[in-house]
Amino acid sequence: MYRLAAAVLLVIAGAIPAGAQGSDFSPSAEYHLCTEDSGDECVHDYYADSAVQFRVKLAQDAGEEELANISLRFTPGFRFPGDARIENGERLGNAHISIHSGPECMGAAGSTPLDIDGHFEERDRTEEEIADGVKIVFRLVLDPIPPIDLKTYGNARKGHRVETTIEDRDYTCPPFSFDATFFAHSEAAGVPMLRTPLTPGRYALRAIFTGTEGSVAQFRYPYKITY
Repeated sequence: MYRLAAAVLLVIAGAIPAGAQGSDFSPSAEYHLCTEDSGDECVHDYYADSAVQFRVKLAQDAGEEELANISLRFTPGFRFPGDARIENGERLGNAHISIHSGPECMGAAGSTPLDIDGHFEERDRTEEEIADGVKIVFRLVLDPIPPIDLKTYGNARKGHRVETTIEDRDYTCPPFSFDATFFAHSEAAGVPMLRTPLTPGRYALRAIFTGTEGSVAQFRYPYKITY
């Protein structure tokens, strides 16, 4: 039986940048772990071994090199569910994006901002993904933008990494802002989506961004979990 001692997750203020290349590639990023019942305000007080919300904020300025890949690295201890525990298509979170669009992104005249509400859902793995070690796929649906798949690898003992490749979007480009919240539990089945470590200690999330021209920006988000 899990110990029900209270835990406090203290998010050390701000993300710590770990390096960047290229003055025209400076994406901003925020990642927050919040209690299951947090509303608009993210609250960081909860029990150890608890399901938490995972909140994301990303942005880029006009004229920046576009994003090609995002890699999130969770230190050992955090836990994600396996594919078999969640039904294909089950809703896992909400998202919103505001992004520049139109011929201007291709160097021509004429553009309009896109303002889209979307969501995350589970997508069953393909046989190839299973063979490649993918644990679960989170699909970001932002219609009419083509869906983006976030593939999760690893385990609690060695740590997890979440990888997403952003295909070339001919008619969308920076500036953009993106806000998303992964639910603490899947909407229908109530499966915990991200659980905190069982033991107190120092943990971290790293975010690695790669641009279409090879530029790299990295951030580190340290957390301290105590009983």
